[in-house]
Amino acid sequence: LYVAVTHSGITLAPVLGLFAAREILEGERDVLLTPYGLERFAR
Repeated sequence: LYVAVTHSGITLAPVLGLFAAREILEGERDVLLTPYGLERFAR
């Protein structure tokens, strides 16, 4: 399940779409998103 939520949706939509597509299609998470992954709760 992927959910992209932001306050600045109209301005950030292009880059968020790129990040989400790369992770969903290629399985690669951008390093900028690593601190926000669900894995952070497993520490």
